[in-house]
Amino acid sequence: HRGRRGQLYMVARMTKEQLNASEKTGAELVKSEPCELPQHGKGVYTKKLYHYRNRLPSYVRAVTPKKASFIVEESWNCFPYSRTVLAHPSFARFSVEIETIHKDAERQPDGDLKYEDNVHQLGPEALKKRTVKRIDIADNSDIDAKKLEPSTDPTVFSSRAGRGPLKEGWSMREKTCMIAYKKVTIHCSYFGIQTIVQNYLEGYEHGLFKDSHRRLWCWQDEWISMTKEELIAFEQRVNREMNEGMRQIMAGGSTQEEEQQDVSLVSFEDDEEEALKK
Repeated sequence: HRGRRGQLYMVARMTKEQLNASEKTGAELVKSEPCELPQHGKGVYTKKLYHYRNRLPSYVRAVTPKKASFIVEESWNCFPYSRTVLAHPSFARFSVEIETIHKDAERQPDGDLKYEDNVHQLGPEALKKRTVKRIDIADNSDIDAKKLEPSTDPTVFSSRAGRGPLKEGWSMREKTCMIAYKKVTIHCSYFGIQTIVQNYLEGYEHGLFKDSHRRLWCWQDEWISMTKEELIAFEQRVNREMNEGMRQIMAGGSTQEEEQQDVSLVSFEDDEEEALKK
């Protein structure tokens, strides 16, 4: 499935691009192994450490100890479903859980996209509490004009195959579209910072989702024709470079890297391999 290829390529590339020596930020892969989830089938489990402290808002750094210099990400990628949990071992009352369901979009009678109301099958109480936000990757209204770059702007980018640019009304003109339904649950029960942290993370995740999927679209010339073997090789190279970069940043190997199995995030079923060639 093209959506799977795009997602895997985007995650690997964006993770690597977070590496910043001057800010001592970046990620390291510490575990990668096959997994299987009930109702969602086979996939890959990964565990990463995100070293992020210097990018935290000052008010968060002020109330957290220096040992909170990283966050643990555990992810179960069983496309079209994935689940990611962000937490820290020292903060039992804090976590962020993101569940994603990718679905080919259906159409309304007028041709516009049809959004499912409860794809995550929330109960009545959860439905009352949820807030729904729709993200249009071609909407630049909430992006600082100074930060817009043609290479990652869907309203400007045009692929070698002639896809794009995505102008107003693009979702009605594009023949096939995919919707990523994301459920974000923020757990934070620390008195004094709960609301601040939740508001910050809501804004951060919204921006991250939009930016990552804008890049996914604009990077399509890089991944859309990749074979399974090429995607595996790309991902493994990114993981090696990412971990080596963090070792250098963290002063000669003081990262918390565990024994790592050489298992790729790509775990296509055999019958899907032929479909990818179409």
